[in-house]
Amino acid sequence: MIKLHSKHCLVRTAEGAVQSLDADALRSDLQRAFRACGVSEDWIGDHIALVVEEHAAGTGTEASPLGERDLHAMVSTLLTASGYEDVSRRYRDQLPASAQAVDPDPFRPWDLDRLDRDLANLLPLGGEERREMVQRLAAALAGLGLSAVRTELLRELARHLLQQSATPPPSSSPSSSPSPSSSPSPSSSPSPSSSPSSSSLSPSPSSSPFLMLPQQWPPPSGPAASHLVGAGVLRPQPVSRFLPRLRLELDLVRLAVSLGPGPVPEIAFLPALARALDAAREQLDAARRRLDLASLPPAHLIVVGLEATVDDALRPPTARAGKALQHEVRAIIAAKLPATGAAAVYTTFR
Repeated sequence: MIKLHSKHCLVRTAEGAVQSLDADALRSDLQRAFRACGVSEDWIGDHIALVVEEHAAGTGTEASPLGERDLHAMVSTLLTASGYEDVSRRYRDQLPASAQAVDPDPFRPWDLDRLDRDLANLLPLGGEERREMVQRLAAALAGLGLSAVRTELLRELARHLLQQSATPPPSSSPSSSPSPSSSPSPSSSPSPSSSPSSSSLSPSPSSSPFLMLPQQWPPPSGPAASHLVGAGVLRPQPVSRFLPRLRLELDLVRLAVSLGPGPVPEIAFLPALARALDAAREQLDAARRRLDLASLPPAHLIVVGLEATVDDALRPPTARAGKALQHEVRAIIAAKLPATGAAAVYTTFR
């Protein structure tokens, strides 16, 4: 449960005015961004806003108000860490020009203390978790040979590391871990010569903001489900610790391709869709058992490529037949997945 601080967070606008954080406006902006990305549930935006309120309350004080750009960077990064990169981009795009005005952001030398302060403004991680994330960011900067950076670059690099944390590693064998001598000392920046190996940028379980990465989902049960996951028809998404929700993508274009070349007849596609939905439900149930949390919000199935599949793979004879087929696909999905109860699944189309 989110525990809110009793004190207000003060924000310095781009025009220099200092005011309290408008939590209602923040929730409204988040809900608008989510809806633009096909997610109509208001509780998600409310949840993110509460986390931002809690984290920002200890940051923006009368002596040192939180900059408006810093606030928006925090929201954007939290969305990325919660597995909603598309909503994060939409949120940034819908900001007014005044909120995106460039503050003075000179090149400044970096050290671990500066990285720790900047990360503290971006993510509500615990002390040890943030320190491990700082080490990863320091290793990346050292590998790039940068001794002085702008704050905006640190934010973007932190977002990239978060995205990398949520991406399954390549199948090739991992690099060897860097030697202790390549680790940055607490008092100074690592030298550019201490270039980290790729493994120094890989997520560690304690520093990752994710409860479960895609490659950590339970293995599919049976060869049919394994084929769907291997072909990219079913794609598990990372589960954020800030918003612990199971999310699974169902790619209808890839499902049609897996049935063979050329136009796919409805008599082949619709049963295959039903089997894919059974496999998706099994995947979600297994992942729910693995997380073993006291409560979870409804799981989220993101259905990708419905219109493209109907138009390019199924090729109905008329536009009216195509609309009817889309309606039938939606009806099959609604019938296969529970809408209420502990195993409820919320479905969006993208």
